[in-house]
Parts: sequence; C-alpha cells; structure tokens
Amino acid sequence: RPACRYEVLQGRPLALPEPGTAHQDVVGALYLALRAWAQPTHAGRVLLSPLILRLGDGDELQPDLCFVRTDGRALIQAEGVAGTPDLVLEVLAPATAERDRVLKRAIYERHGLPEYWIADPEAGTVQVLTRGGDGLQPRRTLTYGAILAAELVPSGFGPSSAQLLTGPSGALRPPRPVWRYPGLPWRRLPPPGSGADGGDRPAPAPAAAAAPTGPSWERLSAEFLEAGRRSGWRPATLSGHARDLEVFARWYRALPGAGQLDPATVTAQELLAFRSWLAARYRPGTANRRLTTVRWLFELARAQGHVRRNPAARMRSLPEMNLGPRSLRREEVSRLVAAAERRSPRNAALMVLILNTGLQLREALGLSWADVTLGERAGRLWVRRGRGGIRHELPLNATACMCLRRWRAACGLGDPPPQAAVFAGPGGRLPSPKTVQTSFRGYSRRAGLEPTASPTTLRHTFCRMLLDRGVSLDRVRALAGHAWLATTARYTLPTAADLARDVSLLDWS
Repeated sequence: RPACRYEVLQGRPLALPEPGTAHQDVVGALYLALRAWAQPTHAGRVLLSPLILRLGDGDELQPDLCFVRTDGRALIQAEGVAGTPDLVLEVLAPATAERDRVLKRAIYERHGLPEYWIADPEAGTVQVLTRGGDGLQPRRTLTYGAILAAELVPSGFGPSSAQLLTGPSGALRPPRPVWRYPGLPWRRLPPPGSGADGGDRPAPAPAAAAAPTGPSWERLSAEFLEAGRRSGWRPATLSGHARDLEVFARWYRALPGAGQLDPATVTAQELLAFRSWLAARYRPGTANRRLTTVRWLFELARAQGHVRRNPAARMRSLPEMNLGPRSLRREEVSRLVAAAERRSPRNAALMVLILNTGLQLREALGLSWADVTLGERAGRLWVRRGRGGIRHELPLNATACMCLRRWRAACGLGDPPPQAAVFAGPGGRLPSPKTVQTSFRGYSRRAGLEPTASPTTLRHTFCRMLLDRGVSLDRVRALAGHAWLATTARYTLPTAADLARDVSLLDWS
C-alpha cells in the first residue's frame, strides 16, 4: 500500500510507510509513560505522531514522539513544531531503522538536539543519545520496564529517580506496571500491591504478605520456549535457549545444599556466581548468550507475577573483543569445492550456489525450479521463504548459473517440473540440514581446513569477499538479506585468522 506521509531530509523527500500494530503499541506505551511524568510536574508537552518537526535548512521530519519544555512552548505551533525540541524519540521499524539510526541522528546532531531516544521493539530497549563535547552519542541503554515503571526519565531535563519514586510527602510511590519483557509479546501486569511488582525494587507490601508462588523451573522453561515459538523464533534459536536453561539448571542443582530449583528463591548473588562459573569455562559470546537467556526467563516470570523482581536484571555481560565472522580465503574455497565435487555433485552445486548468492542453507534447500531463471551469463533467483518470511529476489552470476545447469544435467532432468525441489535427489527426497552440515564437515577435513567449514561459513565468505572487492555496505546488506546495516558491518571487522596473519609478518625465526 502506498505511504501516506513524507519526510524531507537533506533536501530529499522520503516516504514513510504506514506503521504496524507492534510499532504503535510501543509508541503508545512510551507516550503514556512520558506524559504521566511530564503533565503532573508541568515539565512540558509530549507530542505524538503524526507530527511535523521543522528544523530549518529545509529539513522536515516526522518523529514518533517529541518533548518540548514549558519554557520552550513557543516552538509549538498549530501545524507542528518549529525548532529544535528537548527530546525526540523514534521507534525502529524494518523499513526505516537505518534512516533513524544514521541519517536522522546526523540531522538532529547538526541542529543541536539535546537528547535522542531510539526504541528497539525487537530488543525491548531504548538507546539514549545525549549531546556532549563529542556530539550526540549513546550514553546508556534502558529497558522498557525501567521507563514504564517511571524509574528513569530523560537525563538532560528530568528529575532524578529518587524524585520520581517519592510523592509530595516523601513517601515511596509504587512503581507503574510494566508492559513488556524483551523479545516476547506485551503483557499487562497486575496492579501494584497484588504481589507482582513492575519495578526493579519490590513494592511496599504488608508484613504478612506471602512470597509469590509460581510454576516449577521445568514448567517455566517450557512457557518461555513456547512464548518464543509464538514470537517466531527459529528451531535452532529455540534449541539454543533450551540448552542454555539446562546448563543453568545443572549448575544450580550441583550447588552444595541447593535442593530443588525454585525460580522464586534464586538470588542475584547466585546468578553472579553462575556468571563467574561461565566465564571460567566458556568464551564470552557463549557465556553472554546463556546469561541473556536466563535474564529473559526471569523477566517472563516477573511479567507473569511468579517472582517479585528479576534477580538478573542488573547482571552485566562479560566484556569481549568483537571480531568478524570466520570466512574462507579463495584458495581454501577452491580446495573445499574440489573435495565436494569428488564425492557429491549435489553438495558441490549447493556449495557454489551459497558462495555466489549468500543464501542460508534452509533457503537453498527450499528452492524449486520455478524459483530459478537461468540465462547464458546471468539469471534470477526467487527466495520465497527467507528469514522473517520475507520474499526477495537475488541475481545469479555466470558461475552460479553454470553450477545449476551442471547439477540439472547430472540429475538427467532436461526440463524439470516447476514444483520439483532444486536439490532433491533420486526419488525427489531432500537431504536434511543436519545431513548437509555433516557432509560439509567431512569435505572440510579432506580439504585440510581447520576448523571445519559449515554452510554459514560459506555465507560469511560471500559477504566478506564482496566487501573486499569494494562493494558498499548497503548493497551487501541487500544481497545478504540483513535487516540491519550493523549486521553487515560485522564483516568489516578483522577475524582471528586476519590477526594471526598480521602478527606473522613480524616473525624473524
């Protein structure tokens, strides 16, 4: 459907697509939270989209939310806001995320915006960028719970947390109900005083109030995975989270005198001990993923009222050095493809296709001949079941077209039926992803690659080779099907193999 709104950024009119329901849920919840803070204190006005923001130099933006202090109310006019407000909040959407993160941020920085919030519905967080000597830079990241519980407010102009949590008489106010936990659907909590506290600290309760009782660890884990399945998590993601929860359960039950694992009795000190145990046994990336899984599970328990607070809410991740994903050099690619050609023409064709298109393994196995158009020097490929259910079209180069024609000839299919799977073997049966991955490991060992290469390694190789040949990040992102430009930017980082080759230049032995 056509867009009904436009922005003018740096002299260019850019369409704004119609927002989805999830986007509007986030905008509405944050608007109510900020308005509930600003209105009683007469701090200013919180304005909701659709709203025209004219900043000068021809820039006309339409932010999701903006805040103007009372002493700057002259900026608010009948047709919109003329000038720089005190706070702008944008909620990310797939179609406009990079515009909000890069282009709009540069415009707001140029016009002297004091504070810029970027809400990420997928992560359940709000990144706070404030103006300093180094410009408009990220200073901290808040959770929806912290904002909606009124425990944190705009740092450049708002009152402190202590002021927010106390009333006129100085008595502690109960926090506001929390609406969401990261990565899973929104859910309204019971009102304060019913035993389900929305903040990081427990709400005042009578001395005789009993501790919350909830399901067992196994049942809570099953509810967590089921919620993730409803949110669209892939099977591999679900199995990874299940392993993470099992690792924590085994560790906890091995503690001296731990007894039965009850989510309501797990403390922050025990989780810090689990963090130390992970740091001593796993790489930071693996340890941080398991910490995140446990944190999300307790957030689910808190959102459902099974525990009063999330004991992992303030637990920090382990520091780690960011390196690029592992990829193969051209000579390694040649050895790997040659090893596959000697064993299986199908797997060799699958390798060459992934290396020249960047397809994920499940996308490649899901192709039918109706999705493929082969020409003499080029072709087209329709991916009907991409990540997130997105259907997109990819170009095929001469190498990819040649490998598919050879595979079709090896199958004896002169004119295959359109509905037939491209990589189906005799009898029309497709190999499972696990079978293909096992085969790739065998070919890697025969090619002398250590560690072994997987289909994901070939996808990384596709992206890295394009960037090494000067293709821009935005084009690599489009070819790889990444939702965020930051995902593609990982391939600009050095890999462990790159660093090893660099230090070898100094070897004089």
